[in-house]
Amino acid sequence: MSDTDVADLVGALRPVLQRHGLEEHAGLLGQVGPHAVLPPEAPGDLAVLDQLPEACESADRADAGLADVVRRLAPRAVWTQTARYLEHPPSPTFLDGYAHATLVGPPDGGTASDTRTAVSVGLLLLGRDVHYPPHHHPADEVYVPLGDADWLDDDATTYRARPGGIPLHHRPWQPHAMRTGSRPLLAVYLWSGDVTTPSRWCGSSDEPADGHVVGPGFDVSSRFDVRPSHRVDRASLVEPDLDLLDVELLGRTGPG
Repeated sequence: MSDTDVADLVGALRPVLQRHGLEEHAGLLGQVGPHAVLPPEAPGDLAVLDQLPEACESADRADAGLADVVRRLAPRAVWTQTARYLEHPPSPTFLDGYAHATLVGPPDGGTASDTRTAVSVGLLLLGRDVHYPPHHHPADEVYVPLGDADWLDDDATTYRARPGGIPLHHRPWQPHAMRTGSRPLLAVYLWSGDVTTPSRWCGSSDEPADGHVVGPGFDVSSRFDVRPSHRVDRASLVEPDLDLLDVELLGRTGPG
């Protein structure tokens, strides 16, 4: 990520957050700067990246300015998968339809000088007909989906359709889930706070060592490696007022 890339990303994401009342989160983008994400030790191949061009094509319908920047950066991103998900996939096909990439800031599983103020921005990619089950993490999270999907938040019992381009805010440890339909989903995420502790599934057997009781626990002392990444050929890409849906009203969470 060059200085220009970072400036373009921040410049496209900030007004989206401001338009939907997330001024505080927009202000966090002032802390964002280039951060080298270490390359993988060996080349990887994530199946869902075959659907990245289609996800990028669909993004314009959500926010054309942000989609333009994402479409340029996504092929150069270091795509990976959370190691905890690799150890405990929720279904036989989930890993074929999921990937995320840190664009700027410390990656999950990495290190940060101050986990109270750290900020990371990245991308989530879900393939067609993927169920991303309830999960949570200590980072505060804002998603800007660049496509339509169904979302489940906290104690809701049914998924609700959410349009692309509308930010969703998940507080630390707030459970959430999502489900795609006939098109893949690309989403921008903004993590703040403890951005280096990866996400875990809700209802897992991992209980917190410190007595934390907000939902199924997370051993915050753990750090996990991630799956080798995959870089996408840029030539494969094709160029192609609602109120904030803030799930704080429902309860409580690079990416996920």
